[in-house]
Amino acid sequence: MVVIEHIDVFKGRNAPSKIEVSLKGVPMDFLNIPTTKMGVEIAGVEYSSTDGFISYANGGVIIFTLGAVPNPPKKTVIGRVIMYTADFPNGNPIINESTDYRVAFTFR
Repeated sequence: MVVIEHIDVFKGRNAPSKIEVSLKGVPMDFLNIPTTKMGVEIAGVEYSSTDGFISYANGGVIIFTLGAVPNPPKKTVIGRVIMYTADFPNGNPIINESTDYRVAFTFR
């Protein structure tokens, strides 16, 4: 069964949206993995924790702050959440269009 988390992003606003990510029912431990960076790819453009668009914490918490995304898409899009670690320096897509859990962003 596919579960889609819908997130409304209001242009020009910094209202954060939070999701919690689990692997086989256990929240991901991003800080102890250790995760070096997190990114979200929307319509082919990646926005990262380095730029302040996404942050993460233990307990599988991912926080999106996407109101300042330049030229956002004008439709609802499925985003890819990409985790960077020493083992995956080029990134590991942990949520994407082919996983059972997906994140859809609508820019308003």
